[in-house]
Amino acid sequence: MSLTKSEHLTVAEEIKTCEKQTSQMTEIPGDVKFRMILCAIIEKPRSVREIMLMTCIPISTVYHRMKILESHDLVRKNFLITKDGKRCHYYQSKISIYPDIGMR
Repeated sequence: MSLTKSEHLTVAEEIKTCEKQTSQMTEIPGDVKFRMILCAIIEKPRSVREIMLMTCIPISTVYHRMKILESHDLVRKNFLITKDGKRCHYYQSKISIYPDIGMR
């Protein structure tokens, strides 16, 4: 899976807008990468690979940040079994971008 240049720009704009909202709504570690990851998974579940492609954050960093976000109970983790029998984990933010809705 790869994003086209226009898709990448659209995602980048969405992440920038979402970063502003999440930085005001939550007290997670101040690293911008945490907010970028949360913004990437706020609307729908995504795999670590999808998050990496959307945010241009190295995959090892995404895995590390996901563990920290899980420990703060800020993400929901599910998995699907692929055709070849492997587990593919998907993460979704528990934080809503709408302050009046709160946690999902």
